[in-house]
Amino acid sequence: MTLSGQIEGYRYLGQSKDGLWGKYVLNDGKDLSHEDRERRWQEQRILREQRAQAEAHRHAQSLPAIERDRLYRQLLDQLTLHPADRADLHRRGFTNEQIQDWGVKSVEQWQPLSGELPHDLPGINLDGKSLNTPRPGYLCPIMDADGQIVGFQIRSRSSEGGRYFWLTGKTRKRPNGPTPHLRNGELPLAIHRPEQITRDAFALVEGTGAKPHLLAQRMGQVTIGAAGGLFAASPETLKATLAQLGITTIEFYPDAGAIQNKSVLRQYRVTWALLKEWGYTVTVAWWKQTDKRIHTDIDELDDLSQIQYLSVADFERITAQCNGLLHQLQQALSKLTRPSSPAQGFATPNDQQTHPTESRRTKRTAPDDERLATLPATSRRARRSRRRTARLLAAHRRHGYISKLRLENYRSRIRRRAAQSANSRSSSLQSCPEDNGTLETTTPLVQEYEPGQRLQTWETLISSGFPYILDQSQPGTGKSYDSGNVTPIGFGMEQVIYLSDQHRNPTVSTLEQGNGWCDLEARHGGLNRVKNRLQRSAKGDAFAVPANCSRIGVLNALRDKNIPGADTANLICGTCIAREACINANGPGYGFLNQRRNVLGAPLLRAHPDSLPDPEDYPLENTMLIWDEPGQNFQVKQSTTVTLTDLQQTISALITYPEIFALVQPLLSALLPLMDGSMKLGKYGLNHLALKSRLPDMAGVKLGEIALILMPNLGFLNTTSDYGIDLADLPKQLRKKFTERDSEMAEQARNGVVKQWLIPLIRILQGGAGCIQVSRYGLLTLNTPNPRHRDLAQAAQANVFLDATLSREDLALKLGCSPDEILVVRQAIPDTGNLEVIQVKDMGRVGMSRGGDQLKRIGALAQHYQDLDAANTRTIDFKKFEKDGAWWRDSRGVNDFLTVQTLVLVGTPCRNLNDLAAEFAIVCGYYPEDDNPAFTAFIDRSILAEIHQAIGRLRAHRRPNESLQVVLISNIEMDCFVQEVQAKDLTIEAAHKTERVEIAIESAILQLQAKGEKVTQQIVSAMTQIPRGTIARYWRLFISLLESLNSRMNNSSNAPNPDQETHQAIAGVLDELADLPVNDLLPSLNEVFFDWLKPKEWSSVWSEVSASSQMAILEGLAMTLPAKMLERGMPELAA
Repeated sequence: MTLSGQIEGYRYLGQSKDGLWGKYVLNDGKDLSHEDRERRWQEQRILREQRAQAEAHRHAQSLPAIERDRLYRQLLDQLTLHPADRADLHRRGFTNEQIQDWGVKSVEQWQPLSGELPHDLPGINLDGKSLNTPRPGYLCPIMDADGQIVGFQIRSRSSEGGRYFWLTGKTRKRPNGPTPHLRNGELPLAIHRPEQITRDAFALVEGTGAKPHLLAQRMGQVTIGAAGGLFAASPETLKATLAQLGITTIEFYPDAGAIQNKSVLRQYRVTWALLKEWGYTVTVAWWKQTDKRIHTDIDELDDLSQIQYLSVADFERITAQCNGLLHQLQQALSKLTRPSSPAQGFATPNDQQTHPTESRRTKRTAPDDERLATLPATSRRARRSRRRTARLLAAHRRHGYISKLRLENYRSRIRRRAAQSANSRSSSLQSCPEDNGTLETTTPLVQEYEPGQRLQTWETLISSGFPYILDQSQPGTGKSYDSGNVTPIGFGMEQVIYLSDQHRNPTVSTLEQGNGWCDLEARHGGLNRVKNRLQRSAKGDAFAVPANCSRIGVLNALRDKNIPGADTANLICGTCIAREACINANGPGYGFLNQRRNVLGAPLLRAHPDSLPDPEDYPLENTMLIWDEPGQNFQVKQSTTVTLTDLQQTISALITYPEIFALVQPLLSALLPLMDGSMKLGKYGLNHLALKSRLPDMAGVKLGEIALILMPNLGFLNTTSDYGIDLADLPKQLRKKFTERDSEMAEQARNGVVKQWLIPLIRILQGGAGCIQVSRYGLLTLNTPNPRHRDLAQAAQANVFLDATLSREDLALKLGCSPDEILVVRQAIPDTGNLEVIQVKDMGRVGMSRGGDQLKRIGALAQHYQDLDAANTRTIDFKKFEKDGAWWRDSRGVNDFLTVQTLVLVGTPCRNLNDLAAEFAIVCGYYPEDDNPAFTAFIDRSILAEIHQAIGRLRAHRRPNESLQVVLISNIEMDCFVQEVQAKDLTIEAAHKTERVEIAIESAILQLQAKGEKVTQQIVSAMTQIPRGTIARYWRLFISLLESLNSRMNNSSNAPNPDQETHQAIAGVLDELADLPVNDLLPSLNEVFFDWLKPKEWSSVWSEVSASSQMAILEGLAMTLPAKMLERGMPELAA
């Protein structure tokens, strides 16, 4: 942007530093002379000096050290230490005695005080009854050389806004409030003394809190700490302190990674120059801490014997060598091309392709942003490096080199610890040279432990270096309960996070807030309570918990549009009118940011996996993740649904660019008939292979300009951007005037933002990862890899997966690792023999689509068990048919059936086959054919896992003295012992309609054969006292009723029946007549069917008669049939 315009009455001076603004001054028509400019400069200098003198005067009037110490100790006496803060100090290595000696105490937000303190004490508010603590944390006392407390730094429980900040009275509304500065205007330095001095030299280290205190205790030397390592910012204090302590040798402890940070090195060098000028000898502690990502600071260093003490000159030489090597590496990487890779995507094994290395492209044909957008996120360090280097590092991560390095680090630690404790531990890992470091265990990959040994088993394996532990203990053995008793310090962690889709509704008391667990709430528009569970409210529902975000509508709209980062604070919160309130408090429509800030750093945290921050921004190196039901909750893919409206919107956006539109017109033209209904797609639509065969080849299509045209316009979130002003920078009241309501912004997002689907689709067609499908209704679905959960697991120090039915192989597919890297453990459970599993297989698959007769038979079976014991019988079915519980929601992870004795499981719990195929394709790397045996086994494992989870709801092993049974109505082949029965064996009401006829005929034949007579009309007429001519009518009635049973229309017709009430009443009469003897039954049937009803009404009435009554009536009518017809119907009985 070029600014050179003249404004009347002003003189243009040039542009601002950012190039966005022009600088103007009033033009009085006179150019300043050299003397005038000199005079103005002198005036400004004098003004600065006056301000500095005023500031020095204020500092000189501050409380002396002895008075600060007295008042601050009174402050500490009013405070206590929060359990979360104590746990954090334990994690850092403090003992309870050291915590007490140091005097650490906790503060909450705007901490109230029980006793009033002077408001001129730094950190005390004007009322004297509260502290200026905008965030909760714990106070780190800062003592001078005389042991007097002269200030505090606060370690926040959350990393947002920085971990440490000063306790001060200066705020925006109180600009002249007392600050922690000493009377000389400098910030205080922290002096930490060990219990016993073993080293004569002083130690200097960055920080005023735990780090210098631990250094003093571990090394046995007096330690001086400065906030941010800024010793040179307090030269008078540093010089006076060193002179008072009387030591001439200084040992300086650099932080890990400082050697690569020019700003930090600059601070170190200024400090060293001061110390040298004052006559002190400086040595630098060195334990090869070149990189903060893989090395530790001095307070976390395990082996202190590896520390060397170098001269400053030697340290500078190492710095030069390290940075020179890093520069050479970057230069070398910048000259390399992107490494070639095998074809990626979901082609079948016979359809693999090779892609030649592409030639160097221009910025116009292949912009960096496009290339980077196709790769996983890189680290912040990589993003700061040269763009080509960042692309190459991302490609290396894509090929797994970084994850391999992480695994090798695990193996190195495992080998080191195994060598130290080979005689005491039986669970260790070894690396064999011949297999290039493949994991080899000296312990079986499946271990059993006794009840009560779960946490000890986990701790032993995690300390041995296993990153992935799968606990397959049976449901009800207390996996969740024991997880609630995990403590970070017990596992050597900073934080333990329990991940579950039901994080709001813990099923055991140990995971509740009373046991120290905090819940990380997600954004929501309000929660209601259903069956004592909190869940998101539907529109119009009453809230049990009010909304914590006022922008749920626009957020959901942007998610539906597949906008990256749609739910991030940067995009959603910056322009929100409730931003300030949301950060600092809770209320209807706000509070999400405050809730997140207050609990994210808690030592014990419950959360949904999708609610955790990106591990690049929230490191998990010292975190243990406990995954609840990962078979269901650990996701590897994300789906985007594209409608005809989305297709038309994309066409409208591209058609104004003819050259670009021509590139994608064949693809859009091929999709249009598939999505507008003009082409019939069949019941199941088209899967990936079928759909891909109908779409054109998109190889060679450049995506950069297409992506630029389709880039979403989110200007409605920042309504002042057109004026060169960011709405987020305006004060709240002004921001409110320019901000629209959530519903209005959501509508703009739905109507004005182009869904981001075309670029991912083209990448899939070009061989990228993902698969596609179109439903019978014309909905296009894109399934692409979602590495979020996998990244969390790989970033964490340890992972424990709780799932009784997830196999090691399936978990390895989700994690992208070898099954040998996963250790399986389970609790030993004795077989109590009190559970019987009965399977009814003759009902068929019993899916979501059920015929009328099938519904009646299922209802009859369920009612049969209800009649036996209604109080202790429950049924799990698909949500569409549920009575007591639904598959997936209630069949795992709940304790709602602990007192049930009979559990009826209805149906085969198979997920959508297209969804299963997409997941299989994502984790296996190819899309399966219909008869692929691996995919068939994948489906069976998914179904059986859900059934076993449902069976486990009874907790049979915890109820050994009760007789329990599970009735499974499905034809799935089980992988455990079950008792197979037919429905008619349980209750005649559940018999199939053809079985009812066979039973009726069988009964008639047996009655006649019992008398030793042939079945003839004469015999039947004599038995029933019915004329032979009337008997012929019964044959016709029998045949008509049989046809009614076999009628497809009678099974599934939903047409309204105007005479339904009358027919139901007549059916009730037939139910009563069915109990009559045959000689009374047949005349009554003659009256009902031939006098009351017309033949066309027989079918409607017959469908309302109960199954048992139908069988009794058919049995009576069968006795009127000729012998030959009976013998053909039941030859084995008539013989």
